[in-house]
Amino acid sequence: MSQAQLAPSELRLSVRSVQMSALQLMAEHDLTLSFSDCNQVLEEQRRQAASAWDVVERVCLQEAQRRADNIPVSAPWLAYLTRLPDVAAFGYSAGSIMCQVFGGSRDASEQAGIASALFNVFSSLFDRVCDEEPELLAQLIGLVNPESISACLWDGRPLQPLDSDDGYPPLLEASILSLEAYLVWCRQHLHAASDGSLGDACAANLLTMYDAEVVSNTCVLGPGSDRDQEVDWILFAKSVLPAWQICISAIALTPSPGLDLRRAQEASLWIGRSIWIADDLQDLGTDLEADRWNALWRSLSYDHKVPLFDADGRRIATSTLLSSLVRSGALRHAVGELCRSLERGCAVLATMCDESQVKRLRTALEARIKLWIMS
Repeated sequence: MSQAQLAPSELRLSVRSVQMSALQLMAEHDLTLSFSDCNQVLEEQRRQAASAWDVVERVCLQEAQRRADNIPVSAPWLAYLTRLPDVAAFGYSAGSIMCQVFGGSRDASEQAGIASALFNVFSSLFDRVCDEEPELLAQLIGLVNPESISACLWDGRPLQPLDSDDGYPPLLEASILSLEAYLVWCRQHLHAASDGSLGDACAANLLTMYDAEVVSNTCVLGPGSDRDQEVDWILFAKSVLPAWQICISAIALTPSPGLDLRRAQEASLWIGRSIWIADDLQDLGTDLEADRWNALWRSLSYDHKVPLFDADGRRIATSTLLSSLVRSGALRHAVGELCRSLERGCAVLATMCDESQVKRLRTALEARIKLWIMS
């Protein structure tokens, strides 16, 4: 049980106020792109990602969209499908620029972008199922699990075939087909890319993210759960590791046999950390209302010793916790960590790669982070 919560309109206004404060704090760390500049970057990403969206739509969404035509427009996830072009565009932009950072050609960066778009779409759909569609989760796990992922990646065995007569819901079908398309790409490119270490890294990272995402819906806010170290692992694995996955896809298509994979991983994890905090700033209100752990609530409770629950085990009122984020310094701490993580990741990349391409990546990420928070 929780104390009295805000009405939806009041919650949106209160969360928006915290998010605006976060954006103001970013300026103190030299993240100073205007919203006009951010929107220009986003439009360019959408334009460049058109080819990737064609692939995503063809391989994993056409059948889902056809089935969605027969779904009531009130279905809560239906509007979510309309967000996927932007999800794909971000994946494409991150993957293609990262490939160029490591010296990949234009054609290579296009292929890395498409792979990253597919991966990002699957990650977003899977996250949606785990967080918002519990009735689909058991069905999805039955089809997509460590065994089927490994068999598809290593042996070329398709994921469980989707018989149209089975009537899989569109969200479920799109999730499975986007993952299968990504795994097919990985099988074609990663095994030949190096001594096999990239393929091993890809498989290990995918399975770690999968495990964390599946158990994340059991990792709920509750009295005493702030001391659970498993919370830290789950939040890290499901939110930070995707950046390393995109980096792996980019490296696979670059002519850099002597590339230091550990340094590349270090850079991508710093960048992933900044994306994680931005994503949790975007989901600040919905995560709290759903009693889901979030980087900011974790920091408020664990780092700043602000209780989330009263002596009777009831969650403190949402309005009080949102105010506490600002008053306690937790918001400033989180924004500082976001900005420093982005800078550290780009600084590591700049010691290994083309610095001008690293600057492009930083600009693309800053624009996405700011628009993300306010979306």
